[in-house]
Amino acid sequence: MLRTELRTNSAKHSNILIIAFMLTLLSLSIFIHFRLKDYAYDDAYIHFRVVENLTQSGYPYFNEGEAVNVSSSPGWTMYLFLLMNLLKFLGFRFQLPSLVAVNNSIILLTGAFVYSSLLYRISKIKRSLWFYICFFIAYLGLCAPSSIGLMETVSALLIVGIAFHALFTKRKISITLFCIAIFFRLELFVLFALVLIFILYKNYFSFFDVILYSLFGFLPFVIYDLFYFNTLIPNTVNAKSITYSLTILESLADLFSKLFDYLFLIPNFEQLAKYYLIYFLYLPMLLISVYILYMRKNYQKGFNVGDHISIILFFWGIIILLSYISQQIKFFSWYIPLISVPLLTVCGYTLTTITSTTSYRIFKFFSGG
Repeated sequence: MLRTELRTNSAKHSNILIIAFMLTLLSLSIFIHFRLKDYAYDDAYIHFRVVENLTQSGYPYFNEGEAVNVSSSPGWTMYLFLLMNLLKFLGFRFQLPSLVAVNNSIILLTGAFVYSSLLYRISKIKRSLWFYICFFIAYLGLCAPSSIGLMETVSALLIVGIAFHALFTKRKISITLFCIAIFFRLELFVLFALVLIFILYKNYFSFFDVILYSLFGFLPFVIYDLFYFNTLIPNTVNAKSITYSLTILESLADLFSKLFDYLFLIPNFEQLAKYYLIYFLYLPMLLISVYILYMRKNYQKGFNVGDHISIILFFWGIIILLSYISQQIKFFSWYIPLISVPLLTVCGYTLTTITSTTSYRIFKFFSGG
């Protein structure tokens, strides 16, 4: 009886500490976002201008009367438009940078919690709370620059994270959420295709349900683009790859320079990145991820839902990474989370599957034994 009471008190104490921790982080996040809102990325102000013009004139154009689709994120444009007008209706008045600063500060922390809980959900071996806190902090480090820069990436990732939770519990709304995410970041079409392959291969939902719930996600944005621009292809699709044409090695150096700046706060890492060793930083963990999944396929009757989600995450990160590198583009801060978050989650998943037995098998595999 006494032991049960002690456990209950300990659980309550832990919950209080977690709530206090989250509230402290939220306060700090809002403070940082708000103080640095004047240093938002240029692309963020493009979205702001489009939203303001949509509010004032009813047309989402950058310049009045010019039906040019300068935004590749119609979902973000519509979300900000609806949010701003809802707050105005309720009597609140915000400048868009201030509104997005508060919005992103909340979404950044919510996304970290959603992906930490997703990692816990798909984990076969539950690790200590500190393990998931470390993952939580790593997520913040990877996503904070794009969030503080008032970009839409953290919102896209949050939608995807919620969609994965819905997919885990076999809810059809997950299909719609994956569709919506595409219209926040076009690169997420890769993820949607991977999810569709999984759903159809595993007969998760009927083909009719897949079509129906996909239309729920696609139609509003398709109608929006066709009505205002008569095209589904944004004018900016090829702009950055043309303006910032780099060699493959320069593109890789730029990527890993930013990764280390975000994760470890190492300044001027670009010079070290050019020595190529850094290119292999994530490779061992990714190889271990693939190998462990392969071992699980041979020692179990098949993959469970958590295994499949980790596979989707793995190929999501790898395919987008390879597509960016093949285009030889400059890695902007809002590109980084679309690669690093899924691969970080896969690495976290790998660590939760490693036991003393699998560690021995990995050692034998790499030692040639």
